[in-house]
Amino acid sequence: VATDEFDLYLAKDGRLVAALAIGDDIRPGTSELVAALHARGVRTVLVSGDRERACRTVGATLGIGEIHAACR
Repeated sequence: VATDEFDLYLAKDGRLVAALAIGDDIRPGTSELVAALHARGVRTVLVSGDRERACRTVGATLGIGEIHAACR
């Protein structure tokens, strides 16, 4: 699952020549770690400086319901 994906467009002479979507992946083992924490009764919270949409995607993927995005 890519997170905090953003679009990048490249134009030359007013014409679109490339469009890219760039993002980070959730590290392997993260889902299992969060599940193990939940099994032990640990409350998990995702706090990030990333955009709301990206954070909600990660939270849903990992089973983390409390999300605080765009934190500065």
